[in-house]
Amino acid sequence: MLTKNEIEKIGQEYINEIQKRTGIEMIIVSYRTIEKPYGFIYSYTSKKLFETKDDRYAVAGNAPFLIEKETGNI
Repeated sequence: MLTKNEIEKIGQEYINEIQKRTGIEMIIVSYRTIEKPYGFIYSYTSKKLFETKDDRYAVAGNAPFLIEKETGNI
């Protein structure tokens, strides 16, 4: 079983890959993270939307993602 820190690192690496593909700076919205017995569910958004609350910076199609505690699979 992975530690919470290991899982958070996997989540950040996943967000970094999305940033590379899109060219949009992304952040994990930590207060929306949900812990379940089987894993963590993370929400993310563009950094500009998070900072400004301006819907012009919303990212279409971004959905929360799950990281399994046992395997680290997303």
